[in-house]
Amino acid sequence: MIKSKQPEIDVEKKIFLLADEIRSFLNQAENFFQHVQQQHLFRKVLLHKQKVSIKGLESEFKDIYIPNFYWIEYIGDKRKYLSWKEVSHTLNRVNATLDERLLHIRIHYEFQRLHLEAKSYINHLKDMALLSNELKELLEDQGVTLKMLHVFKSN
Repeated sequence: MIKSKQPEIDVEKKIFLLADEIRSFLNQAENFFQHVQQQHLFRKVLLHKQKVSIKGLESEFKDIYIPNFYWIEYIGDKRKYLSWKEVSHTLNRVNATLDERLLHIRIHYEFQRLHLEAKSYINHLKDMALLSNELKELLEDQGVTLKMLHVFKSN
């Protein structure tokens, strides 16, 4: 017989701790974005906050989002989103120095890293919310309380 650990039953607590960690991460991402805006860049940058929905927890986590960073330029009143190739072309056209090129590369890389790391955090939060909902359904189905589960000891 396979021995299992005591089931994780403090899922809700872990969800709120993870949400706090995500908020701290998003604060760091916003600080980076503000720092980038102060740099001498050949293209403007934009931060778009993509809203996320976490089933059953929409109101508690409405401030959590996935940061999407974009290189942009304005043509008249219209905003144009630029690919890295277009930014690279601009760097070539203005004969950017090596330091300027490295700065743009670091920024672009950090934009991608922050975006992907935020997505990973959000997916983990969503999984934890699903687990919490599953536990609630199990307890309700069997007419037991979470407190009863806390005192359960496995052999």
